[in-house]
Amino acid sequence: PAGHAIALLVITGLFGHLCGNVVFQWSLGIIGLVLAVPLTLGTMIATGAFLGHRFLREHVSGATIISVILLILAVFVLSLGAGEANARVVVDESNRQVIHPVSVWILVSGVAAACLAGCAYSLLGAAIRYSLGQRLSLPMILGVVSLVGLISLALLSLINPGLEEILQTDNQDLCYMFYAGIWNAVGFLALAKALNQTSLIHVNALSATQVGMTVVAGLLLFDEALTWMTAIGVGLTILGLLLMRNRADPRSPGTNHDTATSSLPT
Repeated sequence: PAGHAIALLVITGLFGHLCGNVVFQWSLGIIGLVLAVPLTLGTMIATGAFLGHRFLREHVSGATIISVILLILAVFVLSLGAGEANARVVVDESNRQVIHPVSVWILVSGVAAACLAGCAYSLLGAAIRYSLGQRLSLPMILGVVSLVGLISLALLSLINPGLEEILQTDNQDLCYMFYAGIWNAVGFLALAKALNQTSLIHVNALSATQVGMTVVAGLLLFDEALTWMTAIGVGLTILGLLLMRNRADPRSPGTNHDTATSSLPT
């Protein structure tokens, strides 16, 4: 079982890094921070509820179902607001973003990319929780997923844009990426620890705080547009996440290993 869990971590880790991190970063440049994060988070909650109930045998209450419906509705509303909120990340001399309209298909691709990232993150979260139930240690899980990401993304970067282009990266940008990497590692450690303490559905629900923080960051730091559709969609996302958070099943693999790990296919 431990070998199967490691193999599952490698597969979902690769999917999470390539279809999660890389695709999510691309979507940010198309639909902006204000839309990309709620879309990713909403999809992650919806797929997490399905994976938690179907494969990890976590309890899904009526309130959870209602919250998932609200999240799906929020994804739809936010998608309608993508055209108005679109702001390509191009900085002018005043260091402020300027709006560059793009085709409908690019916008649809940006929305789909954010949703795909949510699915990838949810699959990785389910694999981490399953692996914890198989008695894999937290350092082992973090090491496997991080190593998969390091190797895959390093190879991808060497292919495009290439080593020569990488070496020309500005020192300030390298500094930004360094600090972002530190905080990303802290967040990943906190996520894995949370998955060891409570259900996948509950952990995803607690991520509701990201919505408010990213909306504020997108509006204040990057001058992204706030439309009525965006405001309604974000509001529905927060409502759905809060409803799920209040009613989510708090059981953890530490107290219920059998039901949390017995049915995930490997």
